[in-house]
Amino acid sequence: MEKKMNHKSKSIQDILPLDLIQRILLRVPVRHLARLKCVSKRWYSLISDPHFAELHFHRSPAATNASVFMGGGSLAYFVYLDSLFTDNNDALQVKKVSLPFKMKKLPSDFELLGSCRGFVLLHGDPHFLVVWNPLTGSGKRISYSHIVSRCKHKGFRLPSKFHLYGFGYDAFQDDYLVVVAWQDKDDHYHFDCFSLRTNSWINLDAALSKPLDVCHRNSCGLFLNGAIHWVPYPLTAYRDAIIIFDTKERTFSRISGPEQPVVSACTFPTLALLGGCLALYYHNNDSCNTHIWVMKEYKVLSSWTLYQIPCKDFRPLCLSSNMDIIGRGYTLYGTIGYFIYNVREDLLKHFNDHYCWLPLRATDPLYTESLLPLPGDIKEKDKKKKMKKSGDRAPSLTTAGLKAYFNKRKRAEKQGSSTNADKEGKVLAEKVAALEKDVEKTNLEKEKLVAQVKELESLLSTKEDEVYEVFIQGFDRAVLQIKTLLPEADVSAMDVTKVALNGELVDGEVLEEAVDENAAQQQDDEVVRV
Repeated sequence: MEKKMNHKSKSIQDILPLDLIQRILLRVPVRHLARLKCVSKRWYSLISDPHFAELHFHRSPAATNASVFMGGGSLAYFVYLDSLFTDNNDALQVKKVSLPFKMKKLPSDFELLGSCRGFVLLHGDPHFLVVWNPLTGSGKRISYSHIVSRCKHKGFRLPSKFHLYGFGYDAFQDDYLVVVAWQDKDDHYHFDCFSLRTNSWINLDAALSKPLDVCHRNSCGLFLNGAIHWVPYPLTAYRDAIIIFDTKERTFSRISGPEQPVVSACTFPTLALLGGCLALYYHNNDSCNTHIWVMKEYKVLSSWTLYQIPCKDFRPLCLSSNMDIIGRGYTLYGTIGYFIYNVREDLLKHFNDHYCWLPLRATDPLYTESLLPLPGDIKEKDKKKKMKKSGDRAPSLTTAGLKAYFNKRKRAEKQGSSTNADKEGKVLAEKVAALEKDVEKTNLEKEKLVAQVKELESLLSTKEDEVYEVFIQGFDRAVLQIKTLLPEADVSAMDVTKVALNGELVDGEVLEEAVDENAAQQQDDEVVRV
């Protein structure tokens, strides 16, 4: 009975290893993870870890896509697209979220500009932006008032007076960027970038090789493959039509759109992200359909593929799990709402929009939920952890409080210095032991080499004797052959240790001296000739 009770009292982390728990949690939809933080301290620590948030964003098969729009004031609506066309009545379809900003006076309306990696970019009056993660509640307010005073246009505000603007992510620096291109009072073009990691504006005028095309006021730019993309308005040609800003290299480039469309038939060309692919869509005035061009392979122009949607104003948002296109718009018969288009069977399924009606050109970006933190959130979290570990608190502003605080710091420093000395001593001892092992190993290798040298010397001596014996035998054979061929020849003066030089027999050393003198004479003659 006791064994059964003990087994029941075990928690899940006592039964399953932590890495297996992490793999399971990576498959849980992100909106449910916030509630799972309450299971235990270990789960809270795991789910709150920025590394886990990054893994979940990239590897989770249950990505949550939502259409987000502002409902007036500080209220935001999130329509979960995957739940709209399912038969599951319990699935969450719409959620209202209030902006968590503490302001004395909220702006009359926030305007939604775009989204990136689970963060949305909002605009508020007068002259500030907000980067906000609706799931975690973390956010950052950004002022651009320094641009307003220098701008050419009166009543300057985002997004109407910017040539282009965008929101992206630099994976190399782990930094979120807000970029804007604008024109000053002297008609000079400027390109500025706000870094959330450094919390500052950076001037990137050098990146502008030539004036940029003007994009539509509701085109925030599309972030894909480490770059922000824009399409100019009006679209006059498809060659090098799409503008690209690389967030890592901080440089501009261009790629061409599809060649087939007739430019005059295109209305409000816009970019979208469908299944991880770049898409260009527009409303065709000739056919009253929406044409969607999808670049199946990034920067491969031949991969542009056309889909024609029988819908007057259709804005593609994402692909369903069955690779069908989900979007928002209205038909020729005035039907308004969300639609799903089956590209294989050419069918259109409709879901009525009971929540709000957006204007024809209003921004309707796709939002993907995530637990990702902003760079500033990570720094603040690490700072709090260090404070908690060290137990360092702000001293009381009294004489006794300050005295106790500094005494505590001195004790901590002494303890820390002794601890550091012990650590350094252990490190040195380990190094000495390692060196002694290396010396012992070197001595063994030296003894092996000495033995090998002696063995080679003995072998060489034996070989020399063998060679000399063979040479003597050859010499004796040569003498016998001469006696046989020339009986009158006198071979008594022949000596194996001498050589013939200038008609005489001389020692080998004399021959070597003669050869050296001959070489020196030739070298002197060469110098004189030169």
